[in-house]
Amino acid sequence: MHLPPLRAILVRKATGLVRCLGAANFFLEGSAMSDEPKTGPFGLNPTRIMILLMGALVLLISIGMFLGGPNSYQALRDASNAAKEPTAEQLSGD
Repeated sequence: MHLPPLRAILVRKATGLVRCLGAANFFLEGSAMSDEPKTGPFGLNPTRIMILLMGALVLLISIGMFLGGPNSYQALRDASNAAKEPTAEQLSGD
């Protein structure tokens, strides 16, 4: 009876083990490759969404500062209300 060398047995066992692990990985993850799909250079992820939201907030604050903020709005309302009432010159008839 001829017995194969020990090295050949170990190689066959290791190859079978690798195939079993690959099959288990396929069934557990649902695909043969464990890499996640690429989303491209402009794909949105949670970090990029947060950066976009922060940029929009900075833009909103900048526009508010450019327009003068809430104090200028109150002054505009006061001036509008004052313009609705006649002035002393208009009352005297001059």
